[in-house]
Amino acid sequence: MRDVAGKVAFVAGAASGTSPGIARSFAASGMQVVVTGESEDHLAEARDLLTQDGGSFRFIPLDVTDRKRLAAGGG
Repeated sequence: MRDVAGKVAFVAGAASGTSPGIARSFAASGMQVVVTGESEDHLAEARDLLTQDGGSFRFIPLDVTDRKRLAAGGG
């Protein structure tokens, strides 16, 4: 596997399904992980799950099905 340390990974819906494990794997590989969730509650849950083992995470409230917001850069 090639070196991905310092690269950025984008993980949508990181509080559910396989996403937390994927986000952890990216962080363990040295990646900076951007995590999205539909609500602050989902993000808080993801933050609790993911930050226990360290890693570089940024949490952004974003519904990836909202095309207008995505086109505007998520903000």
